[in-house]
Amino acid sequence: MHPARCPHTHVHVTNQPRPPETQTSTAPSATVYAACASNNIIGAANGNQGITALTYYQDSVTYASARTAYDCCVACQQSANCAYSNFYGICEIVGTSTCNPGGSAPGVFETSGGFGANQGFIFSNGPCGRVVNGGSY
Repeated sequence: MHPARCPHTHVHVTNQPRPPETQTSTAPSATVYAACASNNIIGAANGNQGITALTYYQDSVTYASARTAYDCCVACQQSANCAYSNFYGICEIVGTSTCNPGGSAPGVFETSGGFGANQGFIFSNGPCGRVVNGGSY
Protein backbone atom coordinates (compact mmCIF):
# COMPACT_ATOMS: atom_id res chain seq x y z
CA MET A 1 0.00 0.00 0.00
CA HIS A 2 1.06 3.33 -0.78
CA PRO A 3 0.56 6.06 1.67
CA ALA A 4 -2.05 8.64 0.58
CA ARG A 5 -0.57 11.65 -0.91
CA CYS A 6 -1.68 15.08 0.21
CA PRO A 7 -2.10 17.58 -2.53
CA HIS A 8 0.11 20.58 -2.05
CA THR A 9 -0.62 24.08 -3.23
CA HIS A 10 2.33 26.32 -3.77
CA VAL A 11 1.87 30.07 -3.48
CA HIS A 12 4.64 32.37 -4.48
CA VAL A 13 4.52 35.77 -2.82
CA THR A 14 6.56 38.54 -4.31
CA ASN A 15 7.02 42.00 -2.95
CA GLN A 16 6.29 44.45 -5.70
CA PRO A 17 6.11 48.18 -5.11
CA ARG A 18 2.63 49.67 -5.09
CA PRO A 19 1.88 52.18 -7.79
CA PRO A 20 1.96 55.73 -6.45
CA GLU A 21 -1.38 57.20 -5.45
CA THR A 22 -2.41 60.19 -7.48
CA GLN A 23 -4.41 62.94 -5.87
CA THR A 24 -5.87 65.69 -7.97
CA SER A 25 -7.18 68.88 -6.48
CA THR A 26 -8.55 71.96 -8.11
CA ALA A 27 -8.17 75.32 -6.49
CA PRO A 28 -11.43 77.23 -6.20
CA SER A 29 -11.72 80.08 -8.64
CA ALA A 30 -13.31 83.42 -7.97
CA THR A 31 -16.57 84.26 -9.65
CA VAL A 32 -16.24 87.24 -11.94
CA TYR A 33 -19.35 89.21 -12.82
CA ALA A 34 -19.43 90.52 -16.38
CA ALA A 35 -22.20 92.84 -15.22
CA CYS A 36 -19.60 94.53 -13.02
CA ALA A 37 -17.08 95.18 -15.79
CA SER A 38 -15.72 98.70 -16.17
CA ASN A 39 -18.37 99.57 -18.75
CA ASN A 40 -21.09 99.16 -16.10
CA ILE A 41 -19.40 101.01 -13.23
CA ILE A 42 -19.35 104.77 -13.66
CA GLY A 43 -17.91 107.53 -11.53
CA ALA A 44 -18.18 110.30 -14.11
CA ALA A 45 -20.47 111.44 -16.90
CA ASN A 46 -21.30 114.56 -18.92
CA GLY A 47 -17.76 115.34 -20.02
CA ASN A 48 -15.92 113.37 -17.28
CA GLN A 49 -17.54 115.32 -14.43
CA GLY A 50 -17.82 113.61 -11.07
CA ILE A 51 -21.24 112.38 -9.97
CA THR A 52 -22.22 114.59 -7.05
CA ALA A 53 -25.99 114.37 -6.64
CA LEU A 54 -28.53 111.58 -6.47
CA THR A 55 -32.29 111.81 -6.17
CA TYR A 56 -33.85 108.57 -4.93
CA TYR A 57 -37.24 107.37 -6.06
CA GLN A 58 -36.73 103.92 -4.66
CA ASP A 59 -38.74 101.26 -3.00
CA SER A 60 -35.86 100.28 -0.73
CA VAL A 61 -32.25 101.05 0.12
CA THR A 62 -30.13 98.49 1.93
CA TYR A 63 -26.45 98.54 2.78
CA ALA A 64 -23.91 95.89 1.88
CA SER A 65 -20.43 95.24 3.15
CA ALA A 66 -18.19 96.21 0.23
CA ARG A 67 -14.72 97.72 0.02
CA THR A 68 -14.81 98.71 -3.64
CA ALA A 69 -17.29 99.81 -6.29
CA TYR A 70 -16.82 96.40 -7.94
CA ASP A 71 -17.71 94.58 -4.70
CA CYS A 72 -20.75 96.84 -4.33
CA CYS A 73 -21.81 95.99 -7.88
CA VAL A 74 -21.46 92.27 -7.11
CA ALA A 75 -23.64 92.72 -4.00
CA CYS A 76 -26.26 94.35 -6.23
CA GLN A 77 -26.11 91.50 -8.75
CA GLN A 78 -26.67 89.03 -5.91
CA SER A 79 -29.58 90.97 -4.40
CA ALA A 80 -33.20 90.39 -5.29
CA ASN A 81 -34.71 93.25 -7.32
CA CYS A 82 -31.58 95.43 -7.28
CA ALA A 83 -32.03 98.37 -9.65
CA TYR A 84 -28.54 99.82 -9.10
CA SER A 85 -25.76 100.19 -6.58
CA ASN A 86 -24.24 103.40 -5.29
CA PHE A 87 -20.75 103.34 -3.79
CA TYR A 88 -19.12 106.24 -1.93
CA GLY A 89 -17.09 104.37 0.64
CA ILE A 90 -20.42 102.86 1.72
CA CYS A 91 -22.35 100.49 -0.51
CA GLU A 92 -26.02 101.22 -1.07
CA ILE A 93 -28.19 98.68 -2.86
CA VAL A 94 -31.19 100.44 -4.36
CA GLY A 95 -34.06 98.05 -4.91
CA THR A 96 -37.35 98.21 -6.72
CA SER A 97 -40.58 96.29 -6.21
CA THR A 98 -40.93 95.65 -9.94
CA CYS A 99 -37.95 94.12 -11.72
CA ASN A 100 -37.53 95.80 -15.11
CA PRO A 101 -34.18 94.68 -16.63
CA GLY A 102 -32.75 97.49 -18.72
CA GLY A 103 -35.54 99.86 -17.73
CA SER A 104 -35.13 103.16 -15.93
CA ALA A 105 -34.45 102.70 -12.26
CA PRO A 106 -36.04 104.69 -9.46
CA GLY A 107 -33.36 107.37 -9.25
CA VAL A 108 -31.54 110.13 -11.12
CA PHE A 109 -27.92 111.25 -10.76
CA GLU A 110 -26.34 114.58 -11.67
CA THR A 111 -22.76 115.69 -12.19
CA SER A 112 -20.85 118.85 -11.33
CA GLY A 113 -17.91 120.42 -13.13
CA GLY A 114 -16.13 121.05 -9.83
CA PHE A 115 -15.53 117.34 -9.28
CA GLY A 116 -13.37 114.91 -11.22
CA ALA A 117 -14.08 111.32 -12.13
CA ASN A 118 -14.63 109.00 -9.14
CA GLN A 119 -14.58 111.88 -6.64
CA GLY A 120 -18.26 111.46 -5.83
CA PHE A 121 -20.72 108.64 -6.21
CA ILE A 122 -19.88 105.53 -8.24
CA PHE A 123 -22.83 103.67 -9.75
CA SER A 124 -23.48 100.33 -11.37
CA ASN A 125 -26.67 99.14 -13.01
CA GLY A 126 -28.41 96.16 -11.49
CA PRO A 127 -30.31 93.23 -12.92
CA CYS A 128 -33.63 95.02 -12.34
CA GLY A 129 -33.03 98.49 -13.75
CA ARG A 130 -30.56 101.23 -14.46
CA VAL A 131 -29.83 104.61 -12.91
CA VAL A 132 -30.70 107.63 -15.07
CA ASN A 133 -28.35 110.49 -15.99
CA GLY A 134 -30.07 113.75 -15.05
CA GLY A 135 -27.36 115.96 -16.59
CA SER A 136 -25.01 118.51 -15.04
CA TYR A 137 -25.87 121.26 -12.59
